[in-house]
Amino acid sequence: MKRGRPISFDIEKSADMYKNGIPIQEIANNFNISATTIYNGLNKSKINPNRQNKVDYKKAEKLYNRGKSVKELSEIFNVTKAAIYEGFRKKGIVSNFDRAQAILREPTQKQLIYFAGLFDGEGSINILHKKPRYFSLNIAITNTNIQVINWLKYNFNGHIRISNKQNLKHKTTYNWTSTSIQARKLLEQSLPYLIIKKEQAIIAIEFQKRFYRCNTITNKEIQRRFEFKNRIESMR
Repeated sequence: MKRGRPISFDIEKSADMYKNGIPIQEIANNFNISATTIYNGLNKSKINPNRQNKVDYKKAEKLYNRGKSVKELSEIFNVTKAAIYEGFRKKGIVSNFDRAQAILREPTQKQLIYFAGLFDGEGSINILHKKPRYFSLNIAITNTNIQVINWLKYNFNGHIRISNKQNLKHKTTYNWTSTSIQARKLLEQSLPYLIIKKEQAIIAIEFQKRFYRCNTITNKEIQRRFEFKNRIESMR
């Protein structure tokens, strides 16, 4: 008789976690087993974790933005809530659940090291000046791999923008950005692991800290912020 590897985890608990929108990989990490084992366990529980392929996500996103809940979407498309959440993540659509989790969840050292390497190679730091008295810290990573961009969005919140192709032969480019307080926090957390952009990051952090010390924006303060902006631009 052919015997498979016994599943040594709580299938019922993992099924509940999946139904509540917890990603497969997170469930696997929780039980310290592989994602494949979780998939097999869910299939044995007659839960198909791959049903998100049947959902029209353009339509689902429009309905979600108009106020439909994930539960309502799961009923409309006849899939589980977990399938909606997982499909949203693959398509780069951020739910309120993921947005809240990204705010509450502190990144691990491993995630920060990976972010720092990615940011050193593909990232940029900018101080945007749009109006006479308006300045904003902006950090960004540009990549042609949507999975990398979705990973950034899932773990560090931020925003995703798709760049228009200048040439049809070129790959689609995705841009992840984070601004102001969130950008400063992420730079502070990843600072020990940054190499190429470490000095720029230090300047950016100091720039953002000034927002707590300045109740009014005087002409002198505007000049000071321009100095921060010019220092970062001169280091590229």
